[in-house]
Amino acid sequence: MQLCTDIYLPSYPFIQQSLHTSISQVQLTLPIFLIGYASSQLFLGTISDRYGRRPVMIFGMTLFVLGSIGCVFAPNISILLISRLLQGLGGGASGAIGRACLRDRYSGRDFGRIIAWIAFGWAIIPLVAPVIGSYIQHLLGWRYNFVFLLLLSVLCWCTAVFALPETLQHPVQSIRLRPLAKMFVTLFSTPVFTLNALCMSGTQAIENAFSVTAPFLLQKGYHLSVITYGWIIFIVTASFLTGSVINNYLLRFFSSHRLAKVGVAINFTPLLILAIWAFIGHVPLVALIVLIFIMQMGSPLLFTNCSTMVMHPFPNLAGSASAIMGSCTFFGGAIASLVMTRFHALHVLPVAIVMLAISAAMFIALYCIDASTVKT
Repeated sequence: MQLCTDIYLPSYPFIQQSLHTSISQVQLTLPIFLIGYASSQLFLGTISDRYGRRPVMIFGMTLFVLGSIGCVFAPNISILLISRLLQGLGGGASGAIGRACLRDRYSGRDFGRIIAWIAFGWAIIPLVAPVIGSYIQHLLGWRYNFVFLLLLSVLCWCTAVFALPETLQHPVQSIRLRPLAKMFVTLFSTPVFTLNALCMSGTQAIENAFSVTAPFLLQKGYHLSVITYGWIIFIVTASFLTGSVINNYLLRFFSSHRLAKVGVAINFTPLLILAIWAFIGHVPLVALIVLIFIMQMGSPLLFTNCSTMVMHPFPNLAGSASAIMGSCTFFGGAIASLVMTRFHALHVLPVAIVMLAISAAMFIALYCIDASTVKT
């Protein structure tokens, strides 16, 4: 999923010019993907509890391939948006079903460590994707970023068809609306689930608020080249990788809940400084990079540990809990991205205020709810 959202971001200004559209319309290509991704997880995860992980994954990958073809050949922004929605709908399978497959095989601290290493991989992909995308844009043009995704999606489809084993050992007998509604109530009436799903959603929202703004902010606001943009995002994202390594080490000594609280504090402080600085006057490029770098370092401590805690109470509803958790996360990212399309993308203050508000909400949630309700 990270590759699908990050590799084409350097091309934002060029898509705008090529398709003769507005900044806000190009920015919509990110939230519309996230809306599709979040929506499909609501039903794909639940369906996989009944029919198995493998067939649902294959269905999702097929949709993603079709969406990628549409992106490659899109003649206008409308077709590109529709194709991105289709990519998101298919891509939801990789999130919901992938986590459910892990939950089928692992539990407790073992599951937490697996999630931590996956977060490490999540840090690597957004680290290199903008650099790869910036060079593809520089050498070939924006459509070839989607050619890259198309080739990768075909490879994933082949893997799902020919190599993916079925991990679900005890499928539910049927899918009924009333028990499904009761399950939703059960999940969201559990403070552990609600709190951590909210914090995961907020973490994704902050990331996407910056992602949807940065291509125009850095390339047009700070007048940087597309290659320079890619390397700056590389530097900023390296902090997520650093935070992931630190989190993996600290998990040996501290609970997930305590590390999540440390993560939100690291996340909040530089955003407060950035918002105040942007309100007072111009934020130098170096200061922007340093503050975002520090902010990103807290994100893996927050996201990874909340991901562990949100799944822990529901071993028998792994697919459904995973799907709802994933949907909440990416709906949060979609909402933040949509909000940012309403603001000026060439100035720091709007995105700083939005990110600070989200971080403050997570800060209050984690520090006000009794830690004794979290058992990890």
